[in-house]
Amino acid sequence: MMEDKGDMAIVQGIIALAKAFGRQTVAEGIETKEHYQALLDMGCEIGQGYGIARPMPAEDLAGWHAGYR
Repeated sequence: MMEDKGDMAIVQGIIALAKAFGRQTVAEGIETKEHYQALLDMGCEIGQGYGIARPMPAEDLAGWHAGYR
């Protein structure tokens, strides 16, 4: 989506449709900080992927969250 305007338009359209129907969007496979920021800017506030964090044991989550951003 960062390099193809058509892909970006599809993502923006999906987020807009979700908002119109009162639904949340969940982005999966966020690979870079740039993807993460672009999705936030478009209104998608829930996501997962290596661009946010690598898989971790549950007991590490609180420590990761405290230092995130």
